[in-house]
Order: sequence, then structure tokens, then C-alpha cells
Amino acid sequence: MVKFQRGGAALDPFEWPERVAIADLFQALGYQFAGVSMALGLEFRQQLPGAALHVLFDRESLADVISSLVHNAFSVCERGGEVRLSAQALDGRCVIRVADTGPGIAAGDRERIFARDFARRGRESFSLNLYQLRQVVESAQGRVRAENLPGGGACFTITLPLARPA
Repeated sequence: MVKFQRGGAALDPFEWPERVAIADLFQALGYQFAGVSMALGLEFRQQLPGAALHVLFDRESLADVISSLVHNAFSVCERGGEVRLSAQALDGRCVIRVADTGPGIAAGDRERIFARDFARRGRESFSLNLYQLRQVVESAQGRVRAENLPGGGACFTITLPLARPA
């Protein structure tokens, strides 16, 4: 089982898996992100899923994963930039996207950014690194990928299996 560190303690994201309602999680995180983005002079937008989406994950671990991607996006955007968080159901999976209007990802770095030894340049970040983030998501039979957006910016996409209806 993959574990990651938070506050010096090793955590297993599936020690206590639970049904996580994505819309509820987005709403809770949205308040935090809105305050940070305002302080940085950025626009934060979130699109709540139209349907009730649930995944099996430790809620706090999933919040850490999403927060890490959003805070990384904040760190690469210039004042006046935008960060978008969205989710939708697609082919039996929950697709979560974090997109930004930053400089994008250098072509040679798209897979390297997920390597254990990749050193992130730019503003200091206190979030999960992308290697840890990928390990946590893959332990839930999910995937993480990064791509550049047409017109600039980057998008990180997490796909996770949808939980069966309760």
C-alpha cells in the first residue's frame, strides 16, 4: 500500500476509505481557494458536477491531492491569471481537472514532473509533490496526467473510478 507523509506521519489513503461526494468536497475547498486566490490577485473558478459524483477515497487525502494541484496552479500564474477546478462523470469514472493560465509545462517535462527527483522551480510549495500525488491517486486505481492547453496554461487531470450507488 502506498503511503505519503503529512506532518511527519505516514498516511495510507485507503486505511479508512469512504464515499466522498465530490460536490461537497469542492464546496468545502472552494472557500479556502477563493481567499488564497483573492490575496494573490488571481481568479478562482469551480464548476460543481451536475450529477452526484462519489468516489471511494479517504476524504482528507483526496482534499490534499486536489489542494496540491490548485496551489501549484496558483504558484505559476501571474497576477490577473485564472485557476479552474471542475469534475464530471465520464465512462464510469470521475474526471477532476485543475487548469491554469500559467506558462504551461515544458514539452520535455510533461512526464518528468511526476518523477521522484524532479525539482520544481519557482515559488516555494508546501503541498504534495507530483510524485507523491501520482502514487496516492494510482493506489486508488486512478490516473493523473498533465497537458498544455491550447492558447496557454496547463491542465492536470485526475481520473478515479466512480463509487457504486449506495
